[in-house]
Amino acid sequence: EGWTYNETANAPVLSGNTANGEVTYLYAGDGYSSDKAPTDAGKCTLTVTVAETQNYNGGTAECTFTVEKATAEVPEVADKTYTGGHLDSGLAETELYTVEEDNGGTEQGEYTVTLKLKDADNYKWASGDEDGDGVLTLTYKIAKTQNEWTEEVSIEGWTYGESANAPVFEAKFGGDTATVEYKPAGADDSAYTETAPTAAGSYVVRVTVAETDEYAVLTGTAEFTIAKAKYDMSGVAFEDKIVSYSGEAQTIAVSGTLPAGVTVTYVYTKDGKAVDSAVEAGEYTVTAVFAGDAANYEPIPSMTATLTVTEEAAALTTGEAVGISVGGAACVGLGAAWIVLLRKKRRIGR
Repeated sequence: EGWTYNETANAPVLSGNTANGEVTYLYAGDGYSSDKAPTDAGKCTLTVTVAETQNYNGGTAECTFTVEKATAEVPEVADKTYTGGHLDSGLAETELYTVEEDNGGTEQGEYTVTLKLKDADNYKWASGDEDGDGVLTLTYKIAKTQNEWTEEVSIEGWTYGESANAPVFEAKFGGDTATVEYKPAGADDSAYTETAPTAAGSYVVRVTVAETDEYAVLTGTAEFTIAKAKYDMSGVAFEDKIVSYSGEAQTIAVSGTLPAGVTVTYVYTKDGKAVDSAVEAGEYTVTAVFAGDAANYEPIPSMTATLTVTEEAAALTTGEAVGISVGGAACVGLGAAWIVLLRKKRRIGR
């Protein structure tokens, strides 16, 4: 009975040697002839010769058997997941086989690795080697992977009128091909646009790395705010003013140059009550109320100043005489002209 390579050879079984004649064995195979059992795989013929004895003739018998090739188990090749770098089967040479070819690749797809038995005369692959030459080709795949953020999407807000800040992010794959879009906070996704906003308000930025054959789509969002700006009112002043009664409405105004787009209106009050204008003598509180781009600028604080209208000055009619006494002297005035009369203790009346 035959055996398998690397196993212990089976001893021949002889029957009918009644005279116990001397027995010799000859093993013959492809390029092999010996009285020793073969160790290599292959077909072999065993010739058994029994020598003649005093009472028995000698004889010869033959049988054929096979030393089978030992089995080499086929190694398992696991599929790979896309990494962006070069991948191969990961198989390495062993005492039974060499890796003849394993080019691998970087892209998603199907690849092969070729193995070759070192001793194909005595070993055979457990499966897959249809022509029995000891060469085996195995197939494996590089499959699509999930993408992920190595740095989550974020963005720093800015103030109206400043340059827009770019979002900060880093993807495991394809970050340099990402699409950046913006929309107002709370708006439907259909409002996304690639144009960065400029008006003050709250917004959402969306960063998308598109799906490829190698990795899945990746999307991240972050909220940010464009803050309202402040008008520069440092060059504008509102100072108190004193004027004389004239019978007409008196006014007061801010000084300096208002920022572009800013207007001012004035509110007059007297004794805590709003008035249309400042005509009569007295003190008026005047409030300068500023208006501008309320959507993109913070409100401008109002300014106040006091407008004082003094009492009417006494007037003399030309030719009208007025008499007064100063100490012991008498003065006579005609219109704007005054004559001092050196008369003691006497008053001149009108």
